[in-house]
Amino acid sequence: KRCEREDRFTFNRNLIRIFKTEHDRIVSAAATGESQQDSPYYNADKIVLDWKFSTMDKNGDNVLVKTEYRDLRRLVKKVVKPKRCAKTFTKLCDPNEDENISRDEWVSCLGLDFNYGVRRLTRTSTSKETIHEASLSTLISILRFSID
Repeated sequence: KRCEREDRFTFNRNLIRIFKTEHDRIVSAAATGESQQDSPYYNADKIVLDWKFSTMDKNGDNVLVKTEYRDLRRLVKKVVKPKRCAKTFTKLCDPNEDENISRDEWVSCLGLDFNYGVRRLTRTSTSKETIHEASLSTLISILRFSID
């Protein structure tokens, strides 16, 4: 079975949730007393995705080469569901098939366009009801974890 649009939505949400948990654990350990969430400009998903990309981009060239994303690929295949999307994750994030993932490919792959907000994501329920996630704030509220 293919990784359909609804599956992709679920997969992206689950992967970002894992990144956010990792990010929050590291940030809370190095807390300075001022929460990023206090800022009106706080964009949890952008911060988390930029942070995760930067931590993997060892040479700082804004491109993830295969060796830089290998561990993530293994983790995704083992942990993130739906599995049918996990198996094709790196291929979907590398549309030009050069085995490198640029920062633009990274955010595009995960369904976000930080210049234009959230791409329209559509998910059809079993009752044929269509849900449009048209605003960044809606998606953030779905993905945000509370920080203890």
